Amino acid sequence: MAEYYVKNGGNDSASGADDTNAWAYHPWMSTWTGSTVLAAGDTVYMKRGDTWSIDNPVAPYMTVTQSGSEGSYITTTAYGSGEKPIIKIATASNYPVIYADAKSYLKFDNLHIQHHSATYDANDRNGIEMSGVTNPCHDIVITNCEISNIPRHAIMFYCDCYNITIGDTLSTETATTTNYSNHIHDFGYGGIILEGVNPVDEISNNKVYYNYIHDATRDTPGENCYGISFTAIVTSTAWPKYCYAKYNNVQNIILWVGISCHGGSYIYYQNNYVKNCGLGGLHMNCVDIGALISIGDHMYIENNIIEQPSSGWITGAEQGFIGVTNEASVTPLTNCFVRNNIIRFAERPEDTDFCGIYIRTFNDEITDLTISDNQIYNGGTTSSGQGIWFYPDGTGYSDIIISNNYINNWNSIGIDLRGGYIIGSFDIYNNIINSGSDAAYTFGIFWANLTASAVVNLYNNVLISESAQHMIYIYGGEVGSQLVFKNNIIAFLSAQNKEYYYFWNAIPAGFDADYNAYWNSSNATPFDGNDLADWQVLGYDVNTPNADETDDPLFVNVSTLYDLDGDFRLQEISPCINAGTDVGVTTDYANNTRQGNPDIGAFEYITSFGFDAGLIRFH
Repeated sequence: MAEYYVKNGGNDSASGADDTNAWAYHPWMSTWTGSTVLAAGDTVYMKRGDTWSIDNPVAPYMTVTQSGSEGSYITTTAYGSGEKPIIKIATASNYPVIYADAKSYLKFDNLHIQHHSATYDANDRNGIEMSGVTNPCHDIVITNCEISNIPRHAIMFYCDCYNITIGDTLSTETATTTNYSNHIHDFGYGGIILEGVNPVDEISNNKVYYNYIHDATRDTPGENCYGISFTAIVTSTAWPKYCYAKYNNVQNIILWVGISCHGGSYIYYQNNYVKNCGLGGLHMNCVDIGALISIGDHMYIENNIIEQPSSGWITGAEQGFIGVTNEASVTPLTNCFVRNNIIRFAERPEDTDFCGIYIRTFNDEITDLTISDNQIYNGGTTSSGQGIWFYPDGTGYSDIIISNNYINNWNSIGIDLRGGYIIGSFDIYNNIINSGSDAAYTFGIFWANLTASAVVNLYNNVLISESAQHMIYIYGGEVGSQLVFKNNIIAFLSAQNKEYYYFWNAIPAGFDADYNAYWNSSNATPFDGNDLADWQVLGYDVNTPNADETDDPLFVNVSTLYDLDGDFRLQEISPCINAGTDVGVTTDYANNTRQGNPDIGAFEYITSFGFDAGLIRFH
């Protein structure tokens, strides 16, 4: 396990054993004239402040010719003081700066990799390119490097790769613009692209942690580019499995997606900050590539912050801050979780096409999807895309849970369900949707009839708006479908001549509404053309706590200038306390246990002594 030193002005015929006897070039550089062959465990130190630049190369500037071994990596890093050593291709040459094919057990640390331009080019003008066509590259670590001015991919692992670590896996905080492991910026197409798996066990185990990645330059509408992508090509063995993007800061991928995958299983996006992306911030999209049939299974989008400025992205492709889509021909996308994310505009735009969370199936189903504990707020001032949108396409959606989300000032549809594509259960509970003062609609709109197999339950939600035309707009439902509303607070911020319910067709036989509290409609017949008495004659809301729909639910914030989710807790004299019915929702928005007769709304009232109000009586 030898140590070698490289500096400008060195001599490749020297020993390389120290700074005095340093080589002029790294043994993997095309300009190397020495005879030493690196071995497992060797370390090559490049002098800080020095630059190695080549014009018009006829091959990659550095081609890795040896592998390390398990526990004995070959490491290339820096020594001395000053700026990171620069390794650069200075001309428009179709070669990567550093290249490896079927190599393993390598570390690259504290280097600055540059190409000639940041302008997008489709040729292989990459920063670090690792090919796995003959055999995979694996067990490679890239830390503390700067990679910039790259026409195509800053870091590209091609075909198959596994056990790749890019960044600091010990990080417990999200990277910032000043604190990070790798700094990857000004690239044309991809910041980090990792493809495929270990062909033996079909596991990737690829980790991208604590990197600052920004400014993809590709700007042709209809094309794509990525900050981070886990993917595959036609020659990959399988789709990625066990891949992790954590604690990264990704910004200004203005044409396409911050963090993406095109299929895989056990894919994790956690604790990232993503800002200013043209299609969306975090996307899990399953596609077929050649004979490689996509799979989307056990995908996790958790604890991220996704933010947009009021403008700056390239318009025309906007989908959602978070997107879960399935373009696979025969494979359902299943077991996906979108949890605990913050979705917001940094400054409110006037009008955008971005949804908060965008769900779409082009061909096969999306099933077993949970969307919970997300905060979606600060949407357009006049309109914006839906808070949560299930796009009407493909085979359909089933076994969906939407719970404990806070959608505030997202001035379009809060949750948009397209009924003709709901083919199974939707459980929607403990959500708070405050659309603000200028929304056209607030909650679910069912543009097509619910299918006969659809079961949609809406329990313990707070739906509130200043000016929604109809709080709940329902197209209809086929015979056999079920649509149940219970324990919800459905209200306007001020007295409005608007309706709580509007049915485009007749009220479907499977519709059931009871134990809901209504407030602040000045319309004489706000229940789809019925007053409350007639509504109850039809068999709905016989157990509503308000004798007429003007009783205030008495939220703790009495100003009606609601902003925080906690504003919708109940006062101890609220008519909604103990007025609900047991629907099987065992906890509330704040994860307090619901006991006794559940309260109506998202919050269970908890006394100052820590007791559920359902367990005691107030006098």
